[in-house]
Amino acid sequence: MPTIIPRDIDRRYADALTAEFVGTLLLQFLASISGSSLGYGLSYAVLLYATKHVSGGHLNPALTVATAISHHLHWIKATGYIIAQIAGAIVGALLEALLVPGLHVGHNAFRAPGCFYPGTVSNIELFGWELVLTAVLVYVAFASHFTEPGHRSLSPLALGLTVWVLGEAGGLYTGAAVNPARVIAAAVVFLCTPQKKFWLYLLGEILGAAIAAAFAAGHFGHGAANSDQELPFLDEATRGAGEPLLGDTREGGAVASNV
Repeated sequence: MPTIIPRDIDRRYADALTAEFVGTLLLQFLASISGSSLGYGLSYAVLLYATKHVSGGHLNPALTVATAISHHLHWIKATGYIIAQIAGAIVGALLEALLVPGLHVGHNAFRAPGCFYPGTVSNIELFGWELVLTAVLVYVAFASHFTEPGHRSLSPLALGLTVWVLGEAGGLYTGAAVNPARVIAAAVVFLCTPQKKFWLYLLGEILGAAIAAAFAAGHFGHGAANSDQELPFLDEATRGAGEPLLGDTREGGAVASNV
């Protein structure tokens, strides 16, 4: 009989959640303090290298949503990833408040570290920018990081460079957040994103991720994480490179994440 909850929620999954929590915590802290698109991109690349072989290296709810849509990550497991990422980003923002002189929780200051503000753009333009930028990041993630052949050991660098380029392109208009966890963390800790703008960031990023996932699945194939509930909880986003999916006898098709 098919099971709704995958069975082996084990140490490996706990390690993956820890990696996503700590990685996103450090991303929030380092990218925010650097205050530049280059710093954001390099921080992301370094931390993807650190977490890639433990969790698959997401550190971004938009990427996790996309892999759940494409069935490269089980939707229940994806929920755990997203919770860990948001919690990690919030703790990272709290660490900013602790270590940056003059900064404190509830700072509500314009341009506080890690806060995202739209430039001289309308609400529709803000939504559109975050949608497009996030879609580009997600598509590159599928092309280089989550599916074979990908770029293997170079995939974190490819994603870091992508974040840098996106920041150079859209930073003037929205700050190029492209990461719902970072937007949520800054809003919760520093109260720095107006409520209406906050939802536009999140909706744009999630919709952009969904659109990119649909295109990527068409080009690179769907995963198997949700296709057979009898499969154990170990799915394509947490196995070793070149290691077959447990219980999967396919000879071809997409495989995810070079972990």
